[in-house]
Amino acid sequence: MRTGQTLRGTTRLAFDVVENVTDIVEGMYRNIAAAPLPFGEEPKGRARGIAGFVHEAIRTVHGGFRDATDLALRPFSDPLDRVYPPGPPREAAIAALNGVCGDHLERRGNPLAIPLQLRTDGGSITRALTRLLYALC
Repeated sequence: MRTGQTLRGTTRLAFDVVENVTDIVEGMYRNIAAAPLPFGEEPKGRARGIAGFVHEAIRTVHGGFRDATDLALRPFSDPLDRVYPPGPPREAAIAALNGVCGDHLERRGNPLAIPLQLRTDGGSITRALTRLLYALC
């Protein structure tokens, strides 16, 4: 995977983490503030009042930073690929990341998302089989 693509995908994933943590914190606050009875129903929706305003402000600023960062990194993608070429360690790390959260990466359109494939010795099994068949013929 190209260096610029890896950098953009990594920053997008970091922004996803911040977004999800904000949702978790807001949900915890909403549940604590609602003080439901032990058998009561869980409150739904966003937090109210100042807490709701603060969480929405975090989401708005966060979204702006996400878009600005992605826009700022685009022009550097090709030069980064020439200076820092990809290699097997990066491919292995991206493959492991896809094993952990590949569905999330795919849903969000993250450049780190790769298709499911079997690999051996740094290459796809299908490429290895093709080379083997070519060598046998």
